[in-house]
Amino acid sequence: MFKGIKNTVKYISKGTPKRSVNKNFDEIEIENTWKLFLEQLNYNSDVQNEIDNEKSALTSAILDCKQLIKDEFYKDIEPKPDKQAILKKFIIFLQYAIEDITNKNTIKVLLQVLRNMVEENKENEEEQIKMQNQLDSLGATRMVLYVISENHKNLDSEMLIQFLNFVNTLLEGGNVKVQKTLFEFYTTHQKSEVIFKRFNHIIRKQITIIEQKAKEKSKARSNTMNLIQDELDSSNDQTDIELLEFVLNFLQLSCEGHNLKLQNYVRQQTNSRNNYDMINAIADLLKTYYYDARTQQMYENMIKCLDTLNEFVQGPCLENQIAVSESKFFEIANDIFTIKRNIQENPISQQITMKSKESLKQSITQKKNQKIKSNEGLENWMIYRMQNKCLILILSLLEMRYINENNIIIKKIMRNLPLSLLEPQLVEIYKLYQAAYGENYQEECLEYLSKDPKSIVDDKGQKKLECVTQNGFYIIFLIQYYLEYDDKLDSQIVSLQKMHKNKVLKTEQNALEGLLFGDNILGQIASFAMNFLKEGLYAAQQMKSYANNIMAKGEEDETIKQQKEEEENKKMLKKAFFFFSDHTAHIDVVRNNQLEIVFFILLPFTDCLPKDKKIEFHENVDRQSVKTKVGYLMQQCKSFIEISKHEHKLKIIFSQNKFIALFANYVNLWKQLTFTLTLILNIFILISFNSDYEDRINNYRLYDALSDQRLSQDRTDQIFDILGIIMTICSSFVVLFFLCKNVPLIVKKAWSDDINQGQKNKNMRDQGAFKILIIFLTKLFKVIFIFLQEIEVMYYIAYGALAVLGTVIHPFFYTFHLTEILIRYPTLKNVIKSVYIPRTQLYLTFVLFIIIVYTFTLIGFTFFYKDYDGNCDNLLICFLFTFDFTFKANGGIGGQLTEMWVQKEKDNEQEYNPNFQAGRLLFDNFYNIILVIIMVQIVAGIIVEAFEELRENEQTKNRDISDKCFICDNLKTDFNRKQDTKGGFVEHIKLNHYMWNYIKFIAYIQWKQPTEYTGIESYIFEKWQNNDLSWFPLNKARELDDKRYEEDEEELKQINQMNQDIIDAMEGLKETHKIITKLHKKK
Repeated sequence: MFKGIKNTVKYISKGTPKRSVNKNFDEIEIENTWKLFLEQLNYNSDVQNEIDNEKSALTSAILDCKQLIKDEFYKDIEPKPDKQAILKKFIIFLQYAIEDITNKNTIKVLLQVLRNMVEENKENEEEQIKMQNQLDSLGATRMVLYVISENHKNLDSEMLIQFLNFVNTLLEGGNVKVQKTLFEFYTTHQKSEVIFKRFNHIIRKQITIIEQKAKEKSKARSNTMNLIQDELDSSNDQTDIELLEFVLNFLQLSCEGHNLKLQNYVRQQTNSRNNYDMINAIADLLKTYYYDARTQQMYENMIKCLDTLNEFVQGPCLENQIAVSESKFFEIANDIFTIKRNIQENPISQQITMKSKESLKQSITQKKNQKIKSNEGLENWMIYRMQNKCLILILSLLEMRYINENNIIIKKIMRNLPLSLLEPQLVEIYKLYQAAYGENYQEECLEYLSKDPKSIVDDKGQKKLECVTQNGFYIIFLIQYYLEYDDKLDSQIVSLQKMHKNKVLKTEQNALEGLLFGDNILGQIASFAMNFLKEGLYAAQQMKSYANNIMAKGEEDETIKQQKEEEENKKMLKKAFFFFSDHTAHIDVVRNNQLEIVFFILLPFTDCLPKDKKIEFHENVDRQSVKTKVGYLMQQCKSFIEISKHEHKLKIIFSQNKFIALFANYVNLWKQLTFTLTLILNIFILISFNSDYEDRINNYRLYDALSDQRLSQDRTDQIFDILGIIMTICSSFVVLFFLCKNVPLIVKKAWSDDINQGQKNKNMRDQGAFKILIIFLTKLFKVIFIFLQEIEVMYYIAYGALAVLGTVIHPFFYTFHLTEILIRYPTLKNVIKSVYIPRTQLYLTFVLFIIIVYTFTLIGFTFFYKDYDGNCDNLLICFLFTFDFTFKANGGIGGQLTEMWVQKEKDNEQEYNPNFQAGRLLFDNFYNIILVIIMVQIVAGIIVEAFEELRENEQTKNRDISDKCFICDNLKTDFNRKQDTKGGFVEHIKLNHYMWNYIKFIAYIQWKQPTEYTGIESYIFEKWQNNDLSWFPLNKARELDDKRYEEDEEELKQINQMNQDIIDAMEGLKETHKIITKLHKKK
């Protein structure tokens, strides 16, 4: 700090003439010199850094008062220093300190300290909210509002900025508690009207200044636009501009999070005598900025105006939607979407743009940390970002409003932004996208909007900066609303929409397509070969295009050129429309018991959910009711999103190497080849092995049908080795790609712990390497344990390993690969399940069977041990013998005992003469009936019943999939009944209620910043967080929702009836008037 003062003194001494100091030095000059010294001291960077450090130290000291006092003295202090008490006194002081002009600097310091307390926790959202709430509960918010509402003469623009900056810090993130305090103050404090009066004055003052300056320079407006801004900056207007920024920020944060009460209050102050409509004021300000001061310096304020209007509307606030639609906003929006073409047509504007572009690049390169303060015209990227804000606001105006003839807002939008204006914009955005990103759809294109332009210095970054991809998607959303309002518009878009819909709905293949390109071995091989051909054809086309460009040197007829341009524009419009439509989706949502359509952008990874995961989901979902189905879908949501992200990462990795991608994209082909080779090898095994040779295990030979003899051992080995190597390679591809797709997810699941555990591990890291090793080993064992539990992973590892063993050691190992038949055919799965599912019943039946056998063994051991011929001398042996021959012998154990005595008589060459024994009669028949017949039938009945139930469930599942909508549970017949007017069942489940779009939407709002949510997105996110399914359209569908149309028709009938009543009343009045006139004349 002393070094900074020293430099400042040197500076002053250089800037002022040297004088000898004496006792009679002029007091005025001393005072002026002192002021100059303080002024230079305040601008010194070293001094400012020291001041900031002191403020931070003061903040820390207040937050922890105890650290300033030694423990030996702290116990004797009464009352104890308390953070809240100190803050409370600060706030009370600030509330009245403005009355004394000498407190100005103290107020600044204290407000900065209080701001630091909140901003120190910026990275920890929970702690930040906690600090905001604490300051609010101590009266900080009311203090600021009180100071502004009192409107003291000392509250100049500079001081107002300080107070607004502080209250904006409290409102950061849309703090609900602070917003509640604002509303309570507005509605209970009589002088709250002054706040809006002052805000209105600040906005109107800025409008007046800009308009006056514009009028003065109107004669040469295009050449002197920059002079307007220079004169604005030359005066104290820069402070007013800064103040305006804080006012707009305050109004925006007041409504952040869609606070409906404050949204309505900024439009109409119900508790005040005078009303100051902030919506019209800000719309007028935006209009003035745009038409009279459209410069780079004013760009941030124009964006702030649009953001503030967005916050006023989103939620939605229906009254504010109407207010914005009735303002001059649509006029501005129309010009914002035509400004690009105006710039291109105006050579002077082109020069300004090129000049500003160069100056921007230089300023970015030299001073990355400085804000754009150029007085030149708007850059292209600025225009595109303004268009983005306009589109967001326009879409917000349509939120929660039926698109029908009674919707006035959609009519205004279509009038000011017709399809003829949106179509070239869509094409332009698509061209910018191609220049920046190529043909592939990348997540980076959606994230670039949030990047700071100051950080971009290269040409590639400049292209990406100008490409605001979201604009293309928002235009598609808007077009969908247009087509819902009127699907017979005179535009190419209508036919493109139908083509795209047919493309999405096309699900069936003819027999030849199914054979050549279906999910079978021939189809997979054909598709694999086609990809190789495509690569070659693409290269040939590039060469052909290059050759055509070289040869096309002759001049073409102007008409032909024009026709080609029109055709090219149509092609580009089709490509652009299909590109953005392919990555756009919508869902139906219920809010306030009304159906709403929600459009959203499909993130690149959301289309990567594997087909087998979808099949597995349908196998496992509980179909008892629509609520259980939708609930299970949301339970699996996070898992599906993680799987999709992982699949997308693999797709990106594979796409970087086209050779690997060709193999990775055809895993099904390798599975088909592996299974085919498994069947061939096992057939060869079956016909190769016999006992004609000495070594029946290792000496095997194939049979040659042509020569009618067996091949040699070496020749047979060669055939087995060739087929085995091919099978091993194919199975290796299958196993490798399976492990790539599944192992990282399993490891991530096993390795991840809860948040608290992660914090514990962080603390343990400081305690030594030994504990780190313990943590590592614990997690490693956990991963191994989960791996062992994953039957599918273990199966595929064995699948690959046994393929190698079959090739290297012995072909018998190939027998294991036949188990794949269980995976391929679900019916066989049900056979296994029919035994596995009733396993408890089967186990208990087996226990009963053992008990009964044991009982009969005791009877046989006691009474019929002689008939066992020495096999019943020991009870255990007797039990095992009885159990063993229960099903082996004809007639159970009784049949075996009889057969043994017959054989014994034959061995003794005696004729068997059985003597009738009543005991054996009962013993043999009861054993046979109870165990061999009844128990077997019981077991068979359990298995058959289980299989029947599985088959019935399968049929129910198939009916549920084919005949019901998964989301709304309405029947297929209900939709097909209205197919001619509102589309059929297939259109409904593929477009309006496509179940996987709900997963994709959750992925979208997870990716999106919460502060950027629209009203409906905030609503759904909150419901999803609370596991509330009420936002799903259960038993509701727009195609079947005739009620709203009936209501509209009824309303129209009532209006028509009222009009007719008014006409009849007017006619009656006319007749009455005539009668009165006649009577008057007679008199």
